[in-house]
Order: sequence, then C-alpha cells, then structure tokens
Amino acid sequence: MKVRGIEGYKKMRHDELVEALSASIPEDDTLIPGVVKPHNKISFPSFRRLLEKAEESVQSRVEDLGDWVHSKIPKPINKKKRVLAQEKGWASIP
Repeated sequence: MKVRGIEGYKKMRHDELVEALSASIPEDDTLIPGVVKPHNKISFPSFRRLLEKAEESVQSRVEDLGDWVHSKIPKPINKKKRVLAQEKGWASIP
C-alpha cells in the first residue's frame, strides 16, 4: 500500500480499501515504482522443447506398456503339442 501512496489503509474498511486501490491504478500502462511485473511468457522455442520432452516421455511409456502387454499374451501351441495332449488325456489345449 505504501508503494501506491495509500495512507491509513490499516484502518480502512474493505470497500474503502478497494476504492482507494482502484483509484491508485495508473491510467497509462506504466509500472508502479517498486512493483515488479511477473514474467509469465514462455518463449516459443522453449515451449516447443517442453512439448517435445513430454512427447518423448509419453512415447517411451506407451512402448513400455506395449512390451508388457505383449509379454502377457500366451504363446500359440502347435499342432504336435495339441495331439500329444489329447493322446495323454490331458485337458484339451486350444
């Protein structure tokens, strides 16, 4: 509040404080002395690199998931094993 030149703000009611703050906003887009404007812009090249890293991470995890799913698929049983299982009286093998 001192930066904006508002005195007695500690004793003000809410509506008085809002009015005082609103009145202290500069008409033009100049900075208020002592207040630093946040830098929230991301440059396009750094944003692109961030997206590329995210894509690489997702791609890697999808490949890992694919490998895991592939490892859980049972191997096909050939005809010889099926015939042998039937001859021995074992449970039928698809």
